[in-house]
Amino acid sequence: YTLVHQFCAIGAYAFCAFGSVINKDVPHFVTVTGNPAHSSGLNAEGLRRHGFPDATRKALRQAYRTIYRSNLPLQTALQRLHEQSGQDEAVDVLAAFVERAKRGIVR
Repeated sequence: YTLVHQFCAIGAYAFCAFGSVINKDVPHFVTVTGNPAHSSGLNAEGLRRHGFPDATRKALRQAYRTIYRSNLPLQTALQRLHEQSGQDEAVDVLAAFVERAKRGIVR
């Protein structure tokens, strides 16, 4: 029973908790919950279950902190991720999704 606005995109390996109301895009690898939905962390368990290597999970954890926990404006956070570009392909996929988000992202 999760409500998702018709034009929202939900990224791969994202997790939307029961009863969430999603009105913005949910980036890859992120867990969201609540009404309205907000980020509650990285989908670490899903990444582990799907066999993502430790190095990729660590890089995604750092990227998540940059986007969600650093209190930086989104564009500044994206610039920091681009400075680390090539570190891990999954981080580049996450950054590209956030840049393409037309409705904004759940933060």
